[in-house]
Amino acid sequence: MQEQLQQKEREWSEAHGQLQSSVNSLIRENQELRGKLTFTGPASQTPPHLNQPVVNVSWMSKDSHGKLWNGPDRSCTPVSRQTPLVSQTSSSDSDHMVEQILSSGCRVVIYRNGTKKEISADEKSVTITFFNGDVKQILPDGKVVYYYHEAQATHTIFPSGLEVLHFANNQTEEHHPDGSRQIIFPDGTIKHIFTDGREESTFPDGTVVKLTESGEKSVDFTNGQREIHTSLYKRREYPEGAVKTVYWNGTQETTYSSGKVRIRNNGINRV
Repeated sequence: MQEQLQQKEREWSEAHGQLQSSVNSLIRENQELRGKLTFTGPASQTPPHLNQPVVNVSWMSKDSHGKLWNGPDRSCTPVSRQTPLVSQTSSSDSDHMVEQILSSGCRVVIYRNGTKKEISADEKSVTITFFNGDVKQILPDGKVVYYYHEAQATHTIFPSGLEVLHFANNQTEEHHPDGSRQIIFPDGTIKHIFTDGREESTFPDGTVVKLTESGEKSVDFTNGQREIHTSLYKRREYPEGAVKTVYWNGTQETTYSSGKVRIRNNGINRV
């Protein structure tokens, strides 16, 4: 059981490292674009809402991301999808920026490196599609969704401070504002990491493993047995009342439900 839990943690660590690499890359790109992604107020006239997708990228329809990503805002429509172009402005500066104002009232800003920013008519939704395939969306309710193309991961930040990460292997992490975390592994194992250092993992078969801040571990099995690991001993408790303890020096002590105690030390049994 311990080896199984360690394997889960190694898988989580590897996936988390890939996501962190993508996050660092996106931060650098956002810093470069920080001074460029600006826009003016909405168009003076806004026709009725056009229910067309903002951008068409294949990952948006994948079930593996459906829990955290429901696709971009649908209030804007690219020119190529039958939305009349009201105006287009080309910048002659080093950015080579092109801004398109659509008849829906939306704005589409395209930068030299291929990054595209789409702003809804009411300016409450913004979708940025970066040249490397990453996508950032700011929603009207204040939620921010990042999609990391290389890592195939989604990072959702809620106004409450909750952060949810969903990986391509269907692993999900929740980072709570109080510092606690919850990890749901692809096989259904759930691991809670508390702010005081405690950990609790629940496996699909119902087995629960708890780790205290001092390093002591307990395992509760579905058959009613319980195992306790400390630096001094390892103990197994049975439903009928028997308790078997193995101490660090090799001494074994078994207490039966009848009250009888058997001690084994250096091959010698004592009752």
